[in-house]
Amino acid sequence: MRLIFSATTVLGLMAGPALAVVVGFSDKASFDAAVASATGMSLEEFDVAYEAPNDNQQFASGLIVTADFLSDSFRVQSYSGNNRLEARVDGPKGHNWSFATGVNAFGFEIYNAGPDGRDVEGEELRITVDDGSGPQSFILSELAGGLNGYVGFIGAAPFQSVRFDAEDIATIGGKEIRDRYQVDNVVMYDGVVLPKTGAEVPIGATAPLLIGGLGVFGLLRRRVARRG
Repeated sequence: MRLIFSATTVLGLMAGPALAVVVGFSDKASFDAAVASATGMSLEEFDVAYEAPNDNQQFASGLIVTADFLSDSFRVQSYSGNNRLEARVDGPKGHNWSFATGVNAFGFEIYNAGPDGRDVEGEELRITVDDGSGPQSFILSELAGGLNGYVGFIGAAPFQSVRFDAEDIATIGGKEIRDRYQVDNVVMYDGVVLPKTGAEVPIGATAPLLIGGLGVFGLLRRRVARRG
């Protein structure tokens, strides 16, 4: 049997344990293919109109949304007869998502992922996710390839936190513009196997090279010491 190590695993052998990394997806087809191993799935389409009377709401799918502020924070809004979750972030003041079950993969449609639907450098809407390996941030417009698109995320373990915010409040024409964005068709999975992200390298082939390299390095050090 041949052992296969990823590049991060090899580095982990040399420098300690390697942390798992959340994988982000920029299109629905790739995300759907990656969640084929899922053992459970739920979908939130925001069919019921809702306007937040407080700072939190649990939807029928088990998705829980909480906000850092009360005024005009999030609501379900109809767009051409189709409901979406519309939310607003005031720079670092934003929203958190959590799940009623152990979700380790989720994806959604994103619309207007920038202040006032614009792409403003440094003020872009970001998402920060943590599956227990440490928080990772993604600029949503960059991941989706524009202000509108699809994004997905898979972690090695159930997500402990999901947060939407921005670095700062954008100023356009001397006026502060908040990030008001919409999401729809949030799909949530559990039991998904994290895709491999490192290039697969047979350990049998890399070990001699590593050992040989260390040997050459040691020989050079001895020669320098003798000359000194």
